[in-house]
Amino acid sequence: MQFEDRKDGDYRIHAGSLETHTGLGHLAAVVVSRVASGQSGAREIHRDTAISGGHRWLTSGEALERALLIGTRAVQAERARAADQRT
Repeated sequence: MQFEDRKDGDYRIHAGSLETHTGLGHLAAVVVSRVASGQSGAREIHRDTAISGGHRWLTSGEALERALLIGTRAVQAERARAADQRT
């Protein structure tokens, strides 16, 4: 099991990889939250606990890398939505 948290501006990406119960590969999951300045708590904007429909990666690092990539893409999409709302 391997976890990594990253802060990206007002967003936090919580990514993880977990060895399958059979020991044949690793699964990935990610949760992304927006932490607004001056407010308590966070608002979840994205959650994927079955990345790629249960695809298994050979290593924990590969699974974690994929989860972080998906989290980063979710942050980018959220920022684009927010920019569209302002225009």
